[in-house]
Amino acid sequence: MPIWQYLGAVGPLRAIADALRESKLRAPMPQFGPPRPPIDGEHGERWWHIPVEIERTFWKRRERERCRVFFVIEGFGRGWEQMMFADPMEQFEPRAVMTLRRNESMDVPVAIRSPVSGAVSPSILRGWPRFDVPAWAARITSRAAMVDRAGYFDVPPGPHRLTLAILVPEVEIAVARRNYLLDVRTAPAFPEAPNLERMEPWEGMSRSLLNAPERRLG
Repeated sequence: MPIWQYLGAVGPLRAIADALRESKLRAPMPQFGPPRPPIDGEHGERWWHIPVEIERTFWKRRERERCRVFFVIEGFGRGWEQMMFADPMEQFEPRAVMTLRRNESMDVPVAIRSPVSGAVSPSILRGWPRFDVPAWAARITSRAAMVDRAGYFDVPPGPHRLTLAILVPEVEIAVARRNYLLDVRTAPAFPEAPNLERMEPWEGMSRSLLNAPERRLG
C-alpha cells in the first residue's frame, strides 16, 4: 500500500496524506493548450474549445481527480465563473467535475456563435436541454449558460483578455492557469460562417488578475 494511502486510513493523519498526494512531486499538473479549430454544430453554429490535459511525467500519478475549471474576462466587472469540461469521446457531454488522465485530452467549451437565433444543446445525442444563442452573439459557454440556462454573457466585438484556471479541492490555489486573447469580429453584413476573428494564447499578465484571491474561485 502506498504511504499516502496508509496515512489516509489513519484519521488524524489524513491531512498529511492529502499533502503527500497533492505535492508537486506526485500530483500531475494540468496544462491548457492552444485553441482547437472551431466545431460546427447542427444549425450552422460554431463552438470554440480549448484542450486541457495533465503533464506526462512518469513518476507522477496518472490522473488528477475532481478538477473544476473557471474563467474570468477582463474589463467587465465579472468575477470568476465556472466553465464545463466536455469529453470528445462522449459526444461532448458537459461535466462540471472531471478526472483528468494521462494521455487523454479533454475540452473546455469557451464560446459559441451562430448566424441565426435559436437554441442549441451542449450534447444533443446525450439529450441535454437547449440554451438560447442569439444571432451573431459571441456567447460564453459557461456553466450558467449551458446548464442553468441563465446569466448569459455575450462578448462584444473587439479584442478581450480572458484567463482559464483549474482548481482541485485539496488545495486553495489554481493548479493550472493560462491567458488567452479572444478577438470577436463585427457581425458581417451578409450571411457567412460565424467566425471569431481569432482566439489564441496570450502570455502577458492581465492587470485585473494580479491580486485575484484564488480561493474564491470555488
